[in-house]
Amino acid sequence: MREAFDSSIQNSKKKIKLFYSIGNNDVYPHNKLGTKPNSRKARRLYEKLYSYLSGKSGFHQSVGYTPSSWIDPSQKSIFLRGGYYASDVENTPYRVISLNTMYFYAENKKAGGCRSLKSSGLAQLGWLRSELQLTKSLGKKAIIIGHIHPHRDLYRKSCFKEYRRTVSKFSNIISAQFFGHVNHDAWLFIEPLKTKIVSNITSDHLVDTNWEKRVDFGDQWWLYENLIDEDLDLLTSDDPYFTTYQISNQSKVNNDSLGINSKNYNNLSKNQGTDNFISNVIESYEKIIKSKIDISKLTVATISHSIIPRYHSGLKVLQYLKSDPYRKKYHIKDSIQDIISKFQSFFKVSSSNSIIKSGNVGTLMDYDVYWLNLTSAHNDAKQEIKDKQSHDKINKISPKYAKNNILKKNDATNIYQEYNIFNAHQHTGKAYIPKFEKLYNARTLWGLHNLTVPEYIKWAKKLVKNKSGEVKLYYQTSTLGREVENLL
Repeated sequence: MREAFDSSIQNSKKKIKLFYSIGNNDVYPHNKLGTKPNSRKARRLYEKLYSYLSGKSGFHQSVGYTPSSWIDPSQKSIFLRGGYYASDVENTPYRVISLNTMYFYAENKKAGGCRSLKSSGLAQLGWLRSELQLTKSLGKKAIIIGHIHPHRDLYRKSCFKEYRRTVSKFSNIISAQFFGHVNHDAWLFIEPLKTKIVSNITSDHLVDTNWEKRVDFGDQWWLYENLIDEDLDLLTSDDPYFTTYQISNQSKVNNDSLGINSKNYNNLSKNQGTDNFISNVIESYEKIIKSKIDISKLTVATISHSIIPRYHSGLKVLQYLKSDPYRKKYHIKDSIQDIISKFQSFFKVSSSNSIIKSGNVGTLMDYDVYWLNLTSAHNDAKQEIKDKQSHDKINKISPKYAKNNILKKNDATNIYQEYNIFNAHQHTGKAYIPKFEKLYNARTLWGLHNLTVPEYIKWAKKLVKNKSGEVKLYYQTSTLGREVENLL
């Protein structure tokens, strides 16, 4: 990664900044991460990650170039305490806010909930509110990133409530919320909290919001207070968002992460050629469409494919509006496109532009999806090995080198794996490079003018009506399934 993004831009004026967020598979044991300073493991993890992100780990001293910093020094203190940070993206209208969603995650039994001011979860939400305030004061747009997407079945009850409260209050400056975790390409509406009137007093679920006032007064308690690991904040049947999900049932997180009992939708999934996850997503769209929610407070969280996937590998290249939309000349500039271009030396990815329809500066306009067909890549790799073996035989290369590039059997899993394919250039002068190919773009496939909430609502209506098999197409593009090429 460092070689791809650092060594190739040493003589370039343009530096590519990567952003990182901690996931549940970045810690051991799996899903467990305590609160620093109580957790020595958390402290060591954040110190190690910071050294890598800052380019000062010493790991790259012998590679012949100076690693760039992927994290601003001003963010060191907050990152070492909580594993989250924020930074402007140069020459763009964006400020990226990277969350540590492990402190919201229901499966993390080392930290629970956002009820107490001394909890790691509420401390992070306080920091998030302050960062959104800063973003607004700078006249920028916020992009929130994290690993685990916000949902009532994946976040602690109180964390999900306060996250919804926070993003709805800053919906006008939040351009996007990007997450991963479930290996699907999908999106979810994040609703504002509903209000109740009790004894003529209007309240958002009657939740104490003193923490917000504390932020507004400039108190950054997340930097100096000794945070503690509080009791687990479990879902209860008294909560208006109670679902059938049980904390110990990890498989239900993957299949039913929209919080709807999948038994009611098994037939729907079978009939539409989809899975419970996507069926539940569509059901959630229908509820939003039928509701009377103020869409100005509605935000969208998107989930993306994974490079190391459950299905096929996929990635997105997003485009945003950089220039004044009232000028005669338009320019689309996409910092993520710059990032993808650095992969071209490995993946030979081509690029394309979309036509601007509408939007203000900073509006996300479109995205292209690239995929790596792992079946084809596997077959190509096997052919590469056969060609390499023939080359070795003809040229009588020493067996101690040739044996490194033959198929070997993994006795533990009884599958065949290729070893050192990417080092074939040591002998043939050519390295086998899997190729990411453009599969589709959102504008062409779904008829979107841009990636704003009103356009997502139009998209949701199309999926709910499902007149022309849109749900099946959504599922196939979400998972990069076997039928995706035929449907496109």
